[in-house]
Amino acid sequence: MTSMSKRISVFLFFCFMMQALSFGTAVHASELQPDLVSNGGFESVKSGAGKWEAGVEPAGWGLWLASGTGKASVTKDVYHTGTQAVQLEHAALSRTGLSQDLPITGGQTYKLSVWVKTKDVNSGIGVFVRTQLFKSIKGLDGKTQDDKIGSGPSTEELTGTQDWMKREVIISTPEEAKYIRLEPFFETGTGTVWFDDISLVKWNSVTGLALDQTNVTLEKLQTAVLTAKVTPENVSGLSLQWRVDNKDVVQVEAQGSLAVLTALKPGKAIVTVMTDDGAFAATSEITVKEASIPGDLTNDGKITVGDLAMAAAHFGKDTSSPDWDTVKAADVNGDHKIDRSDLMWFTERIFP
Repeated sequence: MTSMSKRISVFLFFCFMMQALSFGTAVHASELQPDLVSNGGFESVKSGAGKWEAGVEPAGWGLWLASGTGKASVTKDVYHTGTQAVQLEHAALSRTGLSQDLPITGGQTYKLSVWVKTKDVNSGIGVFVRTQLFKSIKGLDGKTQDDKIGSGPSTEELTGTQDWMKREVIISTPEEAKYIRLEPFFETGTGTVWFDDISLVKWNSVTGLALDQTNVTLEKLQTAVLTAKVTPENVSGLSLQWRVDNKDVVQVEAQGSLAVLTALKPGKAIVTVMTDDGAFAATSEITVKEASIPGDLTNDGKITVGDLAMAAAHFGKDTSSPDWDTVKAADVNGDHKIDRSDLMWFTERIFP
């Protein structure tokens, strides 16, 4: 590791520690959330169900043979993890779905995940997991009928022949919701589908991502720190990725929500931070200039009569002047005023 890299790493460490002390844990490591789905891997089975092939059904799951001659089974031949998965087979046009009802907390956000594999699925809609939200469900809370709020989001549909693919969807529930129904579904069509590893967990999802600076100007070898601001702060399992499109101009060393920039050579670069899934991103434009020469008011790389003239034009100004931030570069001796000593400084360098 070079001495510069060591300095940057130490600087980054202290920046990270200061952020932790000041703001708490704004970007957290994942806190493992309990899976609400019962038997999402279909490893537990029971016998005696006439609608299931061989009379063997996965515990905790209902079956709806909506139309046609669809077949549902627990198979040991094809699975994602464990030793089993659910198989839905449509030799002719059929419509089949599974279901499981789960209690939830209204107003919370959840993430639904499922692994799906398809073979020769020919369907106008395809296979997916759909959701429905309820205030009450018959038989679960003493009610005699369902009180449905409405349909929730569904996972992305699959058709054709696909190897195991993970599908996820974020579900924001209304305050009055008390139950969610998960329905792995094979919409009207033909082919075969396998579902495995279905899970539903509480999810503090990202709603926004921004950088504290959208434009940064540096001189060569100067450093700066970019801070990613995630909304909300208490996000579960968040991972941020940092990228730069021109590594010759600026070096980026990142840890979590902090990135240290080191200017390498004049030019422009775009630094991007994004969530691991790419759903949210923010950018900052970095401009690197050559190191400036003290007193080079005309920015031509040298001290000339033009610089002396500019300093003389602001003679007598000090920190109380309304344009001090604009003219203070002429205060070359740093005494917070532009006076005779500053003009002498320019004169000595122009006429040694």
